[in-house]
Amino acid sequence: MSSRVNHQGPSFLYDETFKQAIKGATLGAGIVTAVAPLLYFKNMKQTKQPIVLRHCYRGAPLMALNVVPQTAITLGANSLIKKQFFHKKDGEDISTNEKLMAATAAGAVAGIASAPCEFVVQNYQNKWRNSMTQVVRSAFMEKGPAVFMRGASFLALREGIYAPGYLVLAKIFSDMFKPHIKNEYAADGAGAFAAGAIVGAVTSPPDILRANKQWMTRNWSAKDTQKNLAQEVMEMGVKSKNKAVVIAMMSGATVRIAAVSVANFIMVVATKDEKDR
Repeated sequence: MSSRVNHQGPSFLYDETFKQAIKGATLGAGIVTAVAPLLYFKNMKQTKQPIVLRHCYRGAPLMALNVVPQTAITLGANSLIKKQFFHKKDGEDISTNEKLMAATAAGAVAGIASAPCEFVVQNYQNKWRNSMTQVVRSAFMEKGPAVFMRGASFLALREGIYAPGYLVLAKIFSDMFKPHIKNEYAADGAGAFAAGAIVGAVTSPPDILRANKQWMTRNWSAKDTQKNLAQEVMEMGVKSKNKAVVIAMMSGATVRIAAVSVANFIMVVATKDEKDR
């Protein structure tokens, strides 16, 4: 990592970080509204639970309380890391590798910070309790405060991959498509969906591990999740154990890809005029 330090002073550094955090919070609210039903379908498929259409916004208020600070932390931390460690006095953009490192670190921090909210949403959507307050109260009484950090490592991995997708890769793909697609927003959409397809697929396994670790009635380890879900797949007629594991770990991937792609498009359009310096 570069040792270049921002010389514009702490006031500029933290003002910019705050602005990016506010932008992230605003975008997070929009993303939740757009993709909440998709996330509900994904969570149900990943934990093999029945899908009820009238519940597609079940847990959405808390999901907003999760996604809003998550995107705020990601954009704020990303700005802080880039300007603190990769800033260039000559006004040039930082390198793609530096952007990727900053986005990965910012995403991992946001993932860990959002673990408690994701825990509550997951258990509420899985109907472990009848309300979000009951989930919080029961989980705390049964397992103590540490239970809310279950799956934090999987979240750090998921968000550490996801954040570079919309902060870096989507813009790279968008620029690649622009010479071939005349409409700028269409090119942005193509870039967002290309990055979404890659990032959505890659982050599906850690998201499945996270979901089954956080669910109070399971609390499965990574090994148990692969074993138990693969067994369910094999009971449906798949004979190869390795193939069953792959199918199990990619359950809900199509829905996740769709959700990630929509979120990517929102983020790309909202941040398209920014420069990384």
